[in-house]
Amino acid sequence: MWLDDKYVTKLDDNMNIVLDSFNNKCYLLNNDELVGDYFPQERSDDSHVDCNSVSFILAITYKCNFRCTYCYQQHDVSLDRRLISEENLEKILAIISDYMELNPDKNVDIGLFGGEPLLPENEKAFDRVLLFCKEKRIPLHITTNGFYLRRFLKKLIINRKFISSINPTIDSTELNYLTRCSLDKSQNCSESTKELIDCIKILISYGVKVNLATNIDRLNYDKIWDMKNDLESLDLLTNPNFVWSLGRVDDRLFETGYPHILKESELIGEIMKHKLPDNMHIAFLKTTNNLVRKLGIITNQLEKKGKNNYCWNSSKEDMAFYVDNNLKTYRCTYTVGRPKYNIFDFSLDNLLKYEVQDKTSDSYKECMGCKIGGFCGGGCQLSHKVNFEKCCEYEKENFEYFIDNIFIPEVRRKYAQFC
Repeated sequence: MWLDDKYVTKLDDNMNIVLDSFNNKCYLLNNDELVGDYFPQERSDDSHVDCNSVSFILAITYKCNFRCTYCYQQHDVSLDRRLISEENLEKILAIISDYMELNPDKNVDIGLFGGEPLLPENEKAFDRVLLFCKEKRIPLHITTNGFYLRRFLKKLIINRKFISSINPTIDSTELNYLTRCSLDKSQNCSESTKELIDCIKILISYGVKVNLATNIDRLNYDKIWDMKNDLESLDLLTNPNFVWSLGRVDDRLFETGYPHILKESELIGEIMKHKLPDNMHIAFLKTTNNLVRKLGIITNQLEKKGKNNYCWNSSKEDMAFYVDNNLKTYRCTYTVGRPKYNIFDFSLDNLLKYEVQDKTSDSYKECMGCKIGGFCGGGCQLSHKVNFEKCCEYEKENFEYFIDNIFIPEVRRKYAQFC
């Protein structure tokens, strides 16, 4: 039947919602109209254009001074926490330099990642990367927990012309200590939060862009708006150099057993209760992204991806490579530091011949005929490989929660405006 690959649910006793996930279409049909061929049989063919920007994100160490309760990376006991050797760092920078010469049309940027890149013992490696960026006149962005930010503050300000963003994390201005656990018991996380905010204010006053990340779970989701008020009172949410990004705690490999994870759709339900400031973004929409955009309830999603992909890593919309202390290369943030997920050993030859795979639900035989395959895109590739049934069940639960608690009420509200 023509409805085999469409998701059908009731709006009310007389009206039906028909969702065509592969073409991102929504139709309202009454009971009498729910016959016949109203839809094209062909699935839409999204054309993906290779991104002209390439990011090389260097995990110069996997060592971290924190063990945040939900951290999927630091949960891994086999993680190689040694600082990158000078030899390997020079190899990486030489390969990037050669790549730039061969691809002068590409916009290249460098990132620092970890572990924690701004540990005191990493300063020499940090200086070398910063010098490379200055020599090549390319931007540097830094993902950090922010604890040692003050130590690097002067260098960041002096070299701000080459710093595209500093990306620290505060999970709650009130309850940060619940998730961000320092390994050094003498370090007070509450005090470090106050110092981090002071550093953020100094950086943005000098024109350095700060993208503050907050990871949301059941422990702090109801504190989002208290934190928003705190950031507003500090005049941060009106500063053009400041961005606040809300993420969602996840367990892609089903290994941490973290008990406080919110569904994507549950978090959307919380966020849509409030109007978001222009520089407050979300960075977690996957399965429900298309429908959220169609409804217009949340439009400031940061992540880029193709319409039928699950995430940026499964699409050609974003080109990023994570390179670590052992010259292993990764595409997905969740795989960094796990050698079995290495896509290639970092070399110019491997880099030039690598082609990003465009993954959708059509890439998996298990997903054939699924009515919501166009929305979930086959789900997270990692979760899919670890436990497909669990991955699929989660995406269905998340989707159905969204339909019942967000989509149908919103469609009813909009439908009522025209009746």
